[in-house]
Amino acid sequence: MRKLSLFLTVAVTALLVCACAATKPPAGAHASLTETYWKLTLLDGAEVIKGKRQTEAHFVLRIDGNRVTGSGGCNRLTGSYKLEGGSLSFAGIASTKMACTTGMQQEQTYLNALDQAAGWRIDGQKLVLLDTSGRAVANFESVYLK
Repeated sequence: MRKLSLFLTVAVTALLVCACAATKPPAGAHASLTETYWKLTLLDGAEVIKGKRQTEAHFVLRIDGNRVTGSGGCNRLTGSYKLEGGSLSFAGIASTKMACTTGMQQEQTYLNALDQAAGWRIDGQKLVLLDTSGRAVANFESVYLK
């Protein structure tokens, strides 16, 4: 009986771990612009650095109400977006006002990139935000949580 109980405990734990682990989409699949967790990876070509005790900078474009939610790494952000074909713009971006010991300049650069965004492109699981001249201002990768 004790062996059966131990076996069941291990089996249930393994199932829970597998169910909570991030999964990868099928090879060649393209992520959706909306309802996807987009993790910031590059700003103006520079690698994004996550500070200690900070969340990763990211955003999610919610279809319901055309709302954007996310984080600059230190502060949460929210606002709205407008999507028309290949154009994408953000409006009314507001963030909390916590002061972090590191990463504040990077967070401000990220918020500026959202403000400059005029277009977008997705290649597989990577998103690039483009300014009006077509220059990449921010790069992201999709993160799958289930």
